Amino acid sequence: MPTPNPRCRLALFAALLALAPPRAGAGAPVRSEDARAAFRLPNGLQVLVLEAPASPLVASLAVVRAGSLDEDAGQAGVSHLLEHLLFDGTTSRSKEAIFREVYGLGGYLNGFTRKDLTGYIIMGQPDQLDRLLALQADLLLHPAFDPAKLPVTVDVVKEELRSAVARPERGEEVRHAARALRGTPYAAPVLGSEASLGALSRDAVVAYYRRHYAPNNVTLLIMGPVTARQVEPLVAAGFGRAVPEAPPRETRVVPPAPPEPQLFTDRTAAPCKALALSIVLPNEEGLYAALAHLPPLLEARLQRRREELGLPSALRFGAGLTVHRDLTVLEVTATFPREVAEATVFEMVRGEVERLAAGDLAEGEFEAAHRGLLMEEASLRERIHYWLMERAGEALAFGPAFLTSLPARLGAVRAEDVRGAARRALAVPFSASLFVPEAGAAAARPSPVPPPLREALPNGTLALAQEAPGAHLVAVHVLVRDRARREPAGTAGIAEIPLPSAARRLHGDQRVARARVDGDRVAHALDVFGHPRVVLGDVAGVHDQQEVRGAEAVHEQVVDEGALRREEAGVLRLADLQLRRVVGRDALDRGKRVLAGDLDLAHVADVEDAGLGADGGVFVREAAVLDRHVPAAERDHFGPRSAVAGVERRLL
Repeated sequence: MPTPNPRCRLALFAALLALAPPRAGAGAPVRSEDARAAFRLPNGLQVLVLEAPASPLVASLAVVRAGSLDEDAGQAGVSHLLEHLLFDGTTSRSKEAIFREVYGLGGYLNGFTRKDLTGYIIMGQPDQLDRLLALQADLLLHPAFDPAKLPVTVDVVKEELRSAVARPERGEEVRHAARALRGTPYAAPVLGSEASLGALSRDAVVAYYRRHYAPNNVTLLIMGPVTARQVEPLVAAGFGRAVPEAPPRETRVVPPAPPEPQLFTDRTAAPCKALALSIVLPNEEGLYAALAHLPPLLEARLQRRREELGLPSALRFGAGLTVHRDLTVLEVTATFPREVAEATVFEMVRGEVERLAAGDLAEGEFEAAHRGLLMEEASLRERIHYWLMERAGEALAFGPAFLTSLPARLGAVRAEDVRGAARRALAVPFSASLFVPEAGAAAARPSPVPPPLREALPNGTLALAQEAPGAHLVAVHVLVRDRARREPAGTAGIAEIPLPSAARRLHGDQRVARARVDGDRVAHALDVFGHPRVVLGDVAGVHDQQEVRGAEAVHEQVVDEGALRREEAGVLRLADLQLRRVVGRDALDRGKRVLAGDLDLAHVADVEDAGLGADGGVFVREAAVLDRHVPAAERDHFGPRSAVAGVERRLL
């Protein structure tokens, strides 16, 4: 995969800017949606093809209109459990065969569950699109539902739930969502409960699948260097034989409208104070582009206000806009130390919301937010699978073809449009939750765990074993130290090639790269040894699920992508087949951020998404490695929390 050229990104940004007419408001015509890019199979499957000629990859996201809001009483968590079960195998492929085929194609396969949808995404080379779609169709349409695997998968999902419940911040988010979305099915958490998961029978899961996974309840979003004419016969071959069913009964949800602004004060076991403020709005397609400018404006204002008041940098703000099938949520969040008065932070947030609602918007202020939003949109579109996952909500709310006109809609927004959107949206009464640490929470420490067992083997290998009380899974990790430092001169990267003889060759588009890591902050210069298909065909002895890199450790230990766990010192970030930078945990504790577009959410246990407008920032707390799974909770969070603890990511 060619290394992205910054000039290409700037050109895309300039193209987005050029889409805006010189004197037009939000109500002015924008580029019409390309009807030729959308089609529907006879069985009701909707398909949208988004042409991205510059992309070297193609991605297909199957969006199923089935999330926690579609679950009947007593079925809480079935949507998320079903997502896991579909990866356990089909009637013709075992779980191992599925992932062996994906990795053999140099591909990427993942799933995620939200309140209003479940998504299954696959990505790979355009010339393999027929095989990718065939595999995706088999996964969705022919699950095996092996009775022997159901209890195992239920235990995995329960462990994920326990991990979420153990974090006070997760409890804050669930309680605030229950208040902000009260009276609607959106108030329920996606993960369900251990009791509800344990009560689900195989028959109940299969019945839910049959109601919701019919082709006429699925939308396929395909993005890459392909056309609708190329894609249509491939989709028909994989999905065309599926039989439609009567669509599930769907009740339109009316956004809750509190009669006046509401503020709730609650206790938390977290060591920091937190604020979450939400405004729930009905979906309006014509208002969306202007509303998208409010989060970056609010966050920038709050950061400036913090500096004016001389408050500590540990006071952090976030803002975002989340679109669901029936409603849109504008969110503003803050986390701050105990010594900062909660009244001060609440009045800061409320004051900026009221100022913006009154139309207080300087032209230069709008221009900065507008440019930033367009640049972030351009950057996100370069990573096609991230962009599709990020825009799945808009596709369900406004129709798939809405995505084709989105760049033009954003580019056409003017300051007066944002003022009008702010007056309408911010006049809606908000629901806010203040979370104050319990007495002694500031001094709280993690529960004690037994010390690790250490033993030096006769061959010099140091073995360490760490007990994790309450955990239901086992992880094994092998780390080879100082490989790069021992390489002979002129052979940089050679230490990464030898692996155990049982390992297999690299497949498809997996790659060998090397980078120079400079301390705990940034690794700029890198070498990617040509195109993966050319380079890796002759690299033997490398396991088919690994990315192999040579790295010259300048300061601290280099953290390899596959080796990362919470206790290690750094975070390795990879994007577009390129090692972008290595960010140490300490640097992030000082307020650095990880760009959302550079994170592979597939292996992050908990992602706090501040939204496109929140300075592009994503913070991760208590990250752990999951098995090819995007956690359901990540899209239901109400803002950024704390600092990055650890990230493992695998791009393809």
